[in-house]
Amino acid sequence: MENERWGAAASLVFGLGTDTRLSLNYLYLEQHNVPDYGIPWIPETVTDPRLTKYHNKAAPVSYSNFYGILDRDYEDIVTHIATAILEHDFSANLKLRNVTRAGLTTRDSVTTAPRFAGTGSTLNRQFQSRDQEDGILSNQTNLIAEFDTGALKHTLTTGVEFSWEQSENKARVADAAPQTDLFHPNALDPYTGTIRYNGARQEADVFSAAVYLFDKVELGEHWEINGGLRYDYIDTDYTSVDDHGSSTDLNREDNLLSWRAALVFKPADNGSVYFAYGTSFNPATELLVSSSASSIINQFDTDPEENRSYELGTKWDLLDEKLSFTAALFRTEKSNARTADPADPTAFELSGEQVVQGFEVGFAGTITDNWRIFAGYTYLDSEIEESLNPEEVGKHVSNTPEHSFNLWTVYDLPAGFQIGAGAQFVDSRFNNNINQRLAPSYWVFDAMVGYKVNENVSLRVNFYNLADEEYIDRVGGGHFVPGAGRSVAVSAAIKF
Repeated sequence: MENERWGAAASLVFGLGTDTRLSLNYLYLEQHNVPDYGIPWIPETVTDPRLTKYHNKAAPVSYSNFYGILDRDYEDIVTHIATAILEHDFSANLKLRNVTRAGLTTRDSVTTAPRFAGTGSTLNRQFQSRDQEDGILSNQTNLIAEFDTGALKHTLTTGVEFSWEQSENKARVADAAPQTDLFHPNALDPYTGTIRYNGARQEADVFSAAVYLFDKVELGEHWEINGGLRYDYIDTDYTSVDDHGSSTDLNREDNLLSWRAALVFKPADNGSVYFAYGTSFNPATELLVSSSASSIINQFDTDPEENRSYELGTKWDLLDEKLSFTAALFRTEKSNARTADPADPTAFELSGEQVVQGFEVGFAGTITDNWRIFAGYTYLDSEIEESLNPEEVGKHVSNTPEHSFNLWTVYDLPAGFQIGAGAQFVDSRFNNNINQRLAPSYWVFDAMVGYKVNENVSLRVNFYNLADEEYIDRVGGGHFVPGAGRSVAVSAAIKF
């Protein structure tokens, strides 16, 4: 596989130091890649004696194996993002901020998905194509006001938000690619077939509008209340055209009201304790054209999924406010998860109940003048409590590791040198909600050496995955994508 990208970003600001400021920003990013769908899981249908003990497990092959075809596979992505930010200070206590953003991304890719052709080790190179264009135009206006009502000090934020999104994906078909062997793939196999459009496409146009109001109220030195409401309106038009020219046109409107509230207690100047509660939603149309047409059509008429979140936490600034410590207990409930009837995959209902709860702790800051640390640990306990599919009930939510940990520390040495080291741990997690396939846990260790040449120039060498650990980074239905192996990056920073 290969990733090649280049980009440019520029900002132009008018009115610095005045009450009215205008910032114009533009980002251009271009990518030319050879994509990798990864390594296949071993399905239960395989009877090859070398593979039967690996049913529903990772294939026993090197994670550097590549099952694509260099003669066919590619990925070209171009992104444009333009942003205008207008700010005006009416006074020290009343400020207006407007952000307008326009974005356009085109993606043209052909990828190979390795899939078993039968009961042996022979693989089909399944054709995966995406010729997609996504555009967005959004505008958000915030008014921030600070004022007192008696003994109460308010920070009020109110605003409106509008966005227009358009997405189109054109389908293509291709002649079959040569098969390959699980143990001995050849990326240089010739591809003599053709890739062509078959007339099928998906289009989605989404208009959304929102209005919100949030207030932070300080009650003396030790207490603070936060709360607010947000109303969203989403209007989605979706069109699916099959390869025979038959069109399916759908429209859906969603009206969503969400809210949040929090109580904060500050027992000391350097610490606080809080409890927060909030709601959120996942509309059925949130994926636009990123899923298959049949999947979108089957789910289109379902109401938004509803989420409830609870959090009890604390934050303390230690060592003369140089080191920050945070900790939190949390619980998120999806009260009406979208689930499919296994007897009828086209039947979706909002009858699922999913819960993820746990706690997290973290440190960030400076221990001494020369020693900095960033560390965090998260524990997740997930369960599917109700589902149309009985095989999901009592199982873990997919891709939810029970334990995860990260550490990065840097120490400044004499003569401008700097060293750093870090570790990351991700626990095992399942690839789907029936917990069919398990991605094992893994550790990854990194290191860094830096040198400050002078006030304007610094050099750095980063070492990633020092032990060259083979691990699963992303999980999919029939495959998984390995994490990056051992690598080294050399960089220079110049200030002028």
